[in-house]
Amino acid sequence: AGLFSAYTAIYAGYALFDFLNPTTVFLSLAAISLLGFLLGALHSPIVAVLGLVGGMATPALITSDAPSAFALFGYLAVVVAAATAVAAYRGWTWLVAASMAGGILWLIIWMFLNAYKDTFVLCGFAAFLAAAAAWFAIRRLGPDGEGLSYDRVPAMPDLVAFAAGLAAALFIAWALVAAVNLRVSAIILVAQMLAAYAFARRFSRFDLFSALAGLAPFLVIAGWPQYDVID
Repeated sequence: AGLFSAYTAIYAGYALFDFLNPTTVFLSLAAISLLGFLLGALHSPIVAVLGLVGGMATPALITSDAPSAFALFGYLAVVVAAATAVAAYRGWTWLVAASMAGGILWLIIWMFLNAYKDTFVLCGFAAFLAAAAAWFAIRRLGPDGEGLSYDRVPAMPDLVAFAAGLAAALFIAWALVAAVNLRVSAIILVAQMLAAYAFARRFSRFDLFSALAGLAPFLVIAGWPQYDVID
């Protein structure tokens, strides 16, 4: 109730009465969201849920004449990192899955609203989501273990990590196909392939990350118009 009242009071001061400027409101709502994660780690899941929902919704509540991808996804990276840390402490796989879903949703929204702008930022945030989910799985299950390619029932943290990695690979491919920039795409794809393969080699439970390493390049090459690449 206290967190909800704080959200409501600050947003009302901005949207209804124009007492606060957008920057102050943004920072205040972000601070309340992080406080919600802290209280969720100490108390109940519903408080962490409120912190996550508030954190993910805050950018949509504040209008800006010049939206910045770096500011938005930098802020969302902090929200996802806080959610992942609390989830690792309490063992809440669902919280990690929800934060991944929120981050991916914001990536999709940005693509539809701003087309292919800020490719490096978008792809970097997608990779960050996969890395955060993988870190959670390692914290909960340990660095070693049979990978998803083995004939076993995978644990939920493993599934969330692989789902985040798959979503990141698909989004990176989408962003690069939309950008149609050979130089930028080459840099991002090489970095993505090397990171995914090195991660799969280092941590045996993420063996299928090596398959994801080749997914984005295949989709990008298949999706590019040939005349744009030749030109």
